[in-house]
Amino acid sequence: MNTNSKLRVALFFGGVSSEHDVSCVSASAWLRALGQKPCADKYEVFPVGITKDGRWLACRPTPEAMADGSWEQGDCTPCVLSPDRKDHGIWLLKDGKAELVHIDICAPVMHGKNGEDGTIQGLFELARIPYVGCGVLGSAVCIDKAVANALMDSAGVPHCNWVAASRADLELNGPVVLDGIEAKLGYPIFVKPANAGSSVGISKAADRAALEKGLQTSGLPLSAYLRKLILGESIQAAPSEELRRLRTEIHQIGNNINQIARKANAGFASREETTRALRMLDEVYGLLYEVAKR
Repeated sequence: MNTNSKLRVALFFGGVSSEHDVSCVSASAWLRALGQKPCADKYEVFPVGITKDGRWLACRPTPEAMADGSWEQGDCTPCVLSPDRKDHGIWLLKDGKAELVHIDICAPVMHGKNGEDGTIQGLFELARIPYVGCGVLGSAVCIDKAVANALMDSAGVPHCNWVAASRADLELNGPVVLDGIEAKLGYPIFVKPANAGSSVGISKAADRAALEKGLQTSGLPLSAYLRKLILGESIQAAPSEELRRLRTEIHQIGNNINQIARKANAGFASREETTRALRMLDEVYGLLYEVAKR
């Protein structure tokens, strides 16, 4: 058991994913923040890097080494998270011996497959170790954009028009599939992997030639992980002056999240107007971070 007064946070990063490198950069920000006051007085960080080929390594990198990938050349110890609830921790495996390290909470700062898809979250559930982020179901649903979009359609949530296309459909009946995509979405069209993260394999197509190229760009490099693509319509962003007005009003509200959400949607009564409000949410998320720091 951890006799330290600080909470021991297992910081997971990397992973067998097309977004391995992105995860390392994100986790380096966590490592840096947790090493500074006031976090440093409350938490002890226990970094666990997962290599691209799936090795779990306990390590002590600097934020810089974590971000640039050189952490693997440092002092690393093979490890495994125990699913035994009595252990509540991670076993270090070195020189034929095993040492149990108690973990208070897990922070999976991982992107894409095997990190955001409910798989590692399921392991945390089995071990009954608290963890940050979405649960198993939420992670599994949201990593697959086709499933998430279908659920939003069924619930009547306004969002962009979309089409899912499997690799098999594209290979067997590509021209017909593309005709249907063009008929439903028009141009320009955004193309991305359906069940990867949001940083790799994305393209914007203005015509059929660009669409065909985008499908290859989104699918072929990720063939080891990918069987499905998602295509979405392009929507004109809200005018910058409207975003400036929204920013001012949200700052005036303060840190009441419910009021902020209502303000973001205020005045958008119709389905079309509500869709326009939803397109402003990325801006709102940034503002939420700003007001949360107050």
